[in-house]
Amino acid sequence: MRGVAATWAALAAIAVPVALAGSPALRQDQIPNDGVTVKVPASWIAIDPSKLTMAHLAYAIADPKGNAGFHANLNLLVTPIPAGTPVRKWLLGNAAARYLKLGTLTTVKIHGVTGLEYASSKLERAGGIPLYTLEYAFSRGGKAYLFTYTAPASTKAEFEQLFRASAATIRFLVAPPRSA
Repeated sequence: MRGVAATWAALAAIAVPVALAGSPALRQDQIPNDGVTVKVPASWIAIDPSKLTMAHLAYAIADPKGNAGFHANLNLLVTPIPAGTPVRKWLLGNAAARYLKLGTLTTVKIHGVTGLEYASSKLERAGGIPLYTLEYAFSRGGKAYLFTYTAPASTKAEFEQLFRASAATIRFLVAPPRSA
């Protein structure tokens, strides 16, 4: 049994870098006020959240190369979540049937933190362009964290692997104890 586990571990160590070989290099970004880090494409450009009108926007970054006038991007919304509210209820609200008709929802665990993944190529549009949306929602410490990766639906094959590789690097940091 131990040999099988070692073989799988060795294959995984080879397969992950090979799978990502065609993807752009990723760099580590930290969202300091919210205790989160994530690796994003090194060529992507940060956007100052204070310059956008999206409520609860903590982080935004986009591909400088557009496709059909749209730039693939990642944004992070951080908002208070009422105690005891399941992240599924927070994410879908009263529109669960609509969201589930247009996309898929699965439970994920990233670095030991359980959350939800929602994927759709039918839910959103920008300027008439259908969008591919891949979202990851987590509830931590009285806050809901929603990571939303978006690209034109026509480029899903180009961006899906990249979005998933980036999402696999999401980490919630433990705040160091404060000294008295």
